[in-house]
Amino acid sequence: MPKAFRELPVPIAGRMREVARDRQTEWVMDDLFDVFEEWVEGSCRPVVLIVDEVDSATNNRVFLDFLARLRDQYLLRGKNPSYPAFRSVVLAGVTDVKHLKAKIRPEEQSRPNSPWNIATDFDVVMSFDGADVAGMLAEYEADHATGMDVAAVAEEIVAWTGGYPYLASRVCQLVDESGLGWDRAGVGRAVRLLLADDDVALFESLMGQLERRPELRATLRAMLIRGEQIAYLPYDETQKLLRMYGFAAVRDGRLVVANRVFETLLCDHLLGEERDVGFRNAGDLGRSRFVRDGRLDFSTFST
Repeated sequence: MPKAFRELPVPIAGRMREVARDRQTEWVMDDLFDVFEEWVEGSCRPVVLIVDEVDSATNNRVFLDFLARLRDQYLLRGKNPSYPAFRSVVLAGVTDVKHLKAKIRPEEQSRPNSPWNIATDFDVVMSFDGADVAGMLAEYEADHATGMDVAAVAEEIVAWTGGYPYLASRVCQLVDESGLGWDRAGVGRAVRLLLADDDVALFESLMGQLERRPELRATLRAMLIRGEQIAYLPYDETQKLLRMYGFAAVRDGRLVVANRVFETLLCDHLLGEERDVGFRNAGDLGRSRFVRDGRLDFSTFST
């Protein structure tokens, strides 16, 4: 892809930096949207805006004002097709667009022609299948001549990662950089290294969701620790969240953990929580029985 289409145009990048750097004066939202309009108007291709981590910012008034301005652009483009607005706006990491429209303007709830009703399903398959992974490995093999069995290694990577793009790519990177061997055993060793890494942003994000949403933890514990078979319920809010955040998938009418990497990670985490609770409870029992006023009470020990 040509560089011009991979990076912001230099003048627009400069304007963006000016807006971000201007802390001496109180700039208004108009300044940012003037830059957007200049960018779209001067682009030879349609411009799509992707906004990530939307749910985490929905209580921020400035962010809600920003979304409201994007909606206003959509309305202006409806009246004037030549108006310089983004071709599309993608809101990623949002539970449900109706929560946003309620916060931005509650009366929109009763308007059937609200621009928020344009929300559509995203049908692009984001995960890799065996053929995708095998294709990448074949290109690598052509360059490095490792002698790997491409089909077998691809099958093992997909078996562990479920085709999750980051996990599949990271496993390949670990095999390559750590010299683990391009075979099934090497893939397994790479997975263990990945799970032992305490600085994986994806894992931190997943664990953060468990902390914020106890209902997700409860359902995952039922599936992984108690071995419960959970039927897929398309309108169950907890199941929707588990699928949206990537914890779970639907197979054969059942809710299952999305892949073996997540399954191992979550099992270790949930079992660790139970062990910690057990140790703390045992400690509490011990203190209540053997400790009096901060000192050992030897009368409680049997002889």
